[in-house]
Amino acid sequence: MRDLVLELLVGAALILVGLGVVYMFKGDRAAGFDLDLAYAIGALVISVPAIIVMERRRRRKL
Repeated sequence: MRDLVLELLVGAALILVGLGVVYMFKGDRAAGFDLDLAYAIGALVISVPAIIVMERRRRRKL
């Protein structure tokens, strides 16, 4: 049950981040934007910097 709640919270956060990014570029038209695409954009916005940070930390340890 706890995993399901966490998954729902993360999904909602990714959608909100994605809609925020879309809103920066599309303005008021972001309200009618596809939530699946907003989820994907949010995942990219969060995961790409995280991957870069993890890779830098890994290289420093070597």
